[in-house]
Amino acid sequence: MSAIFKFILKGLLCLLASTEVGLGTPASVDESADSAKRVISSTEPVVIAPKRAEGKSFVATGVTSPVKPESGNTAVTVTFPFATYTMAFKLPSWPQYVLPDGNAFGNAWSETITGGSSHADGWDYEILFDKNSVMWIESQNNARIVVRWRGQLVNQYGETAHTDVKPEAPYGAGEWADEWYYIYPDGVTLRRVQIYTGYAATCQPSFYRGGVGYETQETFIEGKAGIQPMDIIDSNALTLVKMTGESKDINFSPYPELSKNMYPGANIQIVNLKNGYYPFTIVAEGDTEIRPYDGPAIDRANLSSTTVVTWPRQARFTNGFTSALSHVINWKWHERTSNTVTTLYLLGVTDEASKSNRINQVVTLTRAWQYSPTLTVTGDDYQSLGFDMKQKAYMLSKKSGARANLSFSVAASPANPLFNPAFVVQGIDKSDAALLSVRVNGALVPDARIGCEDSGLVVWVPLKSEEATTFEFRFEGKKTNP
Repeated sequence: MSAIFKFILKGLLCLLASTEVGLGTPASVDESADSAKRVISSTEPVVIAPKRAEGKSFVATGVTSPVKPESGNTAVTVTFPFATYTMAFKLPSWPQYVLPDGNAFGNAWSETITGGSSHADGWDYEILFDKNSVMWIESQNNARIVVRWRGQLVNQYGETAHTDVKPEAPYGAGEWADEWYYIYPDGVTLRRVQIYTGYAATCQPSFYRGGVGYETQETFIEGKAGIQPMDIIDSNALTLVKMTGESKDINFSPYPELSKNMYPGANIQIVNLKNGYYPFTIVAEGDTEIRPYDGPAIDRANLSSTTVVTWPRQARFTNGFTSALSHVINWKWHERTSNTVTTLYLLGVTDEASKSNRINQVVTLTRAWQYSPTLTVTGDDYQSLGFDMKQKAYMLSKKSGARANLSFSVAASPANPLFNPAFVVQGIDKSDAALLSVRVNGALVPDARIGCEDSGLVVWVPLKSEEATTFEFRFEGKKTNP
């Protein structure tokens, strides 16, 4: 990887007072006798997409409260310091990674199916149809950006679903979807979807196992004007991956068998695009299923020309298109309450040219998320609150008392690695952010990113480790203001 420009932080506010420093010489790798266990020292991050975006910074622009943008349908745009793509949050239902060639990848959206409508075609209730859905920046700092999306599940006539039960949503009558996008500087995003439903105790995370179901993921490719779907999508459109590293390519010519799990045991999907970018979607290992997009039969009427399901429903395109490839399903809700269900996805893009390296990246990333290594705090000033999969971050808390340095160890291993970890430290005075330095195994990490949120400090460390690793967050220097 090439070196990256330094970004110098200036300002007095919490966001601007956070440490945002650049990246220096290429990463060095300690190739020990046991090559399965190594630490990549972090003068350059282990980034998913290593192509550089010269002059860009990690920043979100757009709406900062749950209201519509003043013009257009793009509510939020996110740029990255390490990647040439961006993220765009477009109303009513299009959060997506926008690639440098203008094509885009997205995962969307919450919907359910039920009867009860007075219209024959009113059986489908989606956040897509909510004309009042909103997207906004909930928080941003140098370590991560959080974007929210909220909308009601309604049909094309504005009718609400499952009127026989009341989910007691805080936003009004009917069923609602709340989404959080925890976006990190390496381009990896934790997508958290929470649905308010009166069927929370019994509902399913999709439509194929009976009962009330809620679908929260479809794989979309949005093509720019002037191209056809297979100009950008490889005929081996998907690579499905198990946690063992085993994989299977899925060819869409002919179209995969409907209502079939295309590779049992896979929980990772990589989309193979012809532009050198490979978007991925990850769910936690377990009871998982990845199916080809099915939908109504009319959606497949033009497959002889388009190969994949594409809208508008036509054979050729001049003004752009949207193609749907698959459904990635985790049949176990991450959480249930009396009136909500929650599911999680890891999203991102890699430009790694080697297929085996791409697979290694996403498997390692998934292990670091689902099988996060144990963090142990040294001393009595702080306590560990564990790893929160819903944020993709370790949670720690400062006990009462004066400002104190924080030391801890993480028992990383090949089975439980660290991959660009984030740490949220509650109870620290935000004004101390500019005084904080980060050390890993005793060495200063100038590239660590430190930010402020309402809950405290957020620290993101560009590091991959497969062996026990020590960290120290040290407060150095004195405040310039009392």
